[in-house]
Amino acid sequence: MLYPTHAVGNALSVTGGHAVSVSCIGVPDDRGDGVFDRDVSLWGNDISNATALYELSDGGILRTNEFRRVGYPAHTRESRLRVFGTDGSFEQTATASVWQTRNGVVDVSDVLKSRRSVSLDDPELADIDPALREAFVSGCAEVHETERKRLPATFSGLPNGHEGSHHFLADDFVRAVVDRTAPPIDAWTAARYTLPGIIAHESAKQGGIRLDVPDFGPDA
Repeated sequence: MLYPTHAVGNALSVTGGHAVSVSCIGVPDDRGDGVFDRDVSLWGNDISNATALYELSDGGILRTNEFRRVGYPAHTRESRLRVFGTDGSFEQTATASVWQTRNGVVDVSDVLKSRRSVSLDDPELADIDPALREAFVSGCAEVHETERKRLPATFSGLPNGHEGSHHFLADDFVRAVVDRTAPPIDAWTAARYTLPGIIAHESAKQGGIRLDVPDFGPDA
């Protein structure tokens, strides 16, 4: 839960709200292989899997799972999102994505599927374990090209990651510096994506009690 941004940011970027309170339950790891050993962890952590339930500022509810010990194809899709609204819902699994309304279901998997930016055997990846390389080569998807066709040509063919997001993050930062404008994810937004997990971890350490999530507000 101390690294919650993939899950929290996924949902809050859609709703525009922020967390105001949280209750979290964690599962202490019992494998004994040292990965989640309190004596080794800088944070004294032995929780491998945790689920948090957040109250949001807009009246909504957010549940996030941070699972590090789970039978799931981790490198197929590193984070997944489900949003249930009153008029429509979006669900994403390891291999499929669907948009749903009361009238039916539309499979949108193809437009969201990222394509490899480089070969898994590219010399740039020589120092990366072959089992981890898939996470470093995910390029753009069709939805990126149709909605945000703005990346510099020099990015073409370069290693990418997190389903094509790395190039956009770098471009957002450089554009903010050059144009002297706030990036889409500024320091205040980043805090709203990070703090909920930090407080959730404290809740888990205290048996799941409900705790307030502080908010430092948007950039004034």
